[in-house]
Amino acid sequence: MLVVPRNFNSPTSMLLAYDGSTSSSKALRAAAECSSTLSLPLTVISVAQNPDTDSTLSEAEAYLKPYKIEADFIQKSGDPHT
Repeated sequence: MLVVPRNFNSPTSMLLAYDGSTSSSKALRAAAECSSTLSLPLTVISVAQNPDTDSTLSEAEAYLKPYKIEADFIQKSGDPHT
């Protein structure tokens, strides 16, 4: 069963939390395909203890480059496990 509101609004953007793990890499691939197919902008957010030395977002950016989608990347400082 799928429950949706009577007045459904199509999404206008996508958000992905990415940590470089295997499961988030699979989610990144799915988000890239979906964003490309639906022409939706994608925001990728990552949390790291030391954002200055973390390369997670640059890996995501490099992966998304061939898709030529509108993408924003947000790096937050903190404990990624909480």
